[in-house]
Amino acid sequence: MTIHKLTNAIYLVFLSLWFGSLIMTGIVAGVTFTVLHNIDAQVPAFAESVPSGDHYQIAGGQVMQSVFLLGDFIQLISVVAVFAIVGSQLFSAKIKLPTTPNLIRLAGLTGALLLVCYNVFILSPRMNTNLRKYWDAAEANEDGSAFKKAFDDEHPTASFVLASTAGCLLVVIASSGFMMFPHTEEDERRKVIVSGASQLETPKLLNQT
Repeated sequence: MTIHKLTNAIYLVFLSLWFGSLIMTGIVAGVTFTVLHNIDAQVPAFAESVPSGDHYQIAGGQVMQSVFLLGDFIQLISVVAVFAIVGSQLFSAKIKLPTTPNLIRLAGLTGALLLVCYNVFILSPRMNTNLRKYWDAAEANEDGSAFKKAFDDEHPTASFVLASTAGCLLVVIASSGFMMFPHTEEDERRKVIVSGASQLETPKLLNQT
């Protein structure tokens, strides 16, 4: 296996891990809140300050806070790995000639990077702070409705960011797959040039036995 094939394999692993973490986060959130609501989960610490019908949201939020934290960590690791590999390819002879699929891939990666940075460094910390303050106020039997409202107001934005990041990665995965397999004679020629292989035909004398 050549270095180029190895880096492509690593690139696909981290790209899949990144995309998979987003999908699984959404699935786990949906399943967690649905199950806790169906079993009417109760949190004794909030028995006096929060209506019993809303306890499943607190229980689910405490579970999902760790899941989202893990998801953010996976995204950051994947971002570093994917961009390191793409950067090394761009500054080497592996992708020397610009192609439409490559430009689409770079656009998708740029969009995903911006969304991840906004989510990890701005949106998530702000939402977690409001959620924690709401829990602390409720546990102390104080009014934390302002913090809850601030959190709820940003929840649709968080869902949009999650879905948009997954959409960008779908574009990246599709364009990456297209790039890895030549489809025309021109693509084949570019692949030969990039790999450094000779375009000269083998002398006929050498083909004779």
